[in-house]
Amino acid sequence: MEKAKFGHLGNLGLLMGVLFGGTALALMFGGDKAMGAEMVRSWTWAWGVFMALTLGSLGMALLSYITRGAWSQSVLRLFEAGGGAKTLFIMALLFLPVAANFGVPYYKWFPLQVHDEYMVTKAQWLNPQGFGIRFGIYFLIWMYLAARLRKSSLRQDESREIREQHFRTNLASPGMVVFILSVTLAATDWFMSMDPHWFSTMYGPLFIIVSANMALALATFIVCRNAKKEPYNQIVSEDLTKDLGNLNFMMTMLWIYFSLSQFIIIWSGNLPEFTSFYYKRQVESQFLLILGAVNVVFGWLIPWTALLAPRTKRNLSLLAFTAAAIFLMRFIDLYWTIMPFMRGGQVLPIWTDLLAILSIGSFWMWMFGKTTTEAELLPAHDTRLQEALHHEHA
Repeated sequence: MEKAKFGHLGNLGLLMGVLFGGTALALMFGGDKAMGAEMVRSWTWAWGVFMALTLGSLGMALLSYITRGAWSQSVLRLFEAGGGAKTLFIMALLFLPVAANFGVPYYKWFPLQVHDEYMVTKAQWLNPQGFGIRFGIYFLIWMYLAARLRKSSLRQDESREIREQHFRTNLASPGMVVFILSVTLAATDWFMSMDPHWFSTMYGPLFIIVSANMALALATFIVCRNAKKEPYNQIVSEDLTKDLGNLNFMMTMLWIYFSLSQFIIIWSGNLPEFTSFYYKRQVESQFLLILGAVNVVFGWLIPWTALLAPRTKRNLSLLAFTAAAIFLMRFIDLYWTIMPFMRGGQVLPIWTDLLAILSIGSFWMWMFGKTTTEAELLPAHDTRLQEALHHEHA
């Protein structure tokens, strides 16, 4: 029986990362300032996409440790790899090109505009020193949670000690609260602050849901595509795919709920400093208006409707296709959300966007593939899915 392996992704990812990343950095720090600035903008958006995927993986791992659902056995190792301490460290390093180009004018609070009283007031929070300190604190928190919980999970594979399970639950429960608060602040720092005159109380929660939606969709796709390979052939059943399908259904439901909540709150207030977000995306740019509609239809309506049907959750190919659609549409969602902050009305995608996605995505794939080879793809200490499938076939 063929075995599911992702180690080759690591080698391929490293090769592609060096190739594409080197090209991107050469453009970023080359002599052409206009091209360098565009490359920085593309890199920032691409970094945001894979940072969302990384944080979504960590968040879903925390949820798995807390709920201890049987479904989590199939995807836990994937979440641990995607949101692991090593992946977080790589993502922190990949932000350095952005930090080195802080002068590119899309963090509009830098340098400080002393004639803007509003910005002077916010300068106590929005300043390069505070930004850097908070950046380091966020990553230290996430890396600590990821490393401690992963080590405990691997230890239990060897010892089978139930106390390890209790340790993870006891750490992940308050850890989830800290995680949600820190990601909300991080999303505010990294993206919402690009327009320091605008803010939304829903921006952080919406970013968290987008992140979790991405991570769950990718893990579901991987499990479905490898269902006939070891070790997934030992656990994949209609009950498991139903659980994964229902979770994806829930995430898409939360995404549209949070998106609509933000829109309704801003629309009902009808204040210029808040409506500017949607004005830029629905009035100033016909492209963004169409892109937003495509995002709603293909990122929510069609997958959500498909996942209502039990047949979709029983059919591995249909479920994998739906998960892939959800995953890819989150790229468009984050483009629609982040890029207008940086490019204003000039929001049509350019080739540097693709180069940035390939660069950062390759490094992410490298660490994801490498981490999956460090342990079995299924936690050995949890055999509930195998037992259930054996009982079903008995």
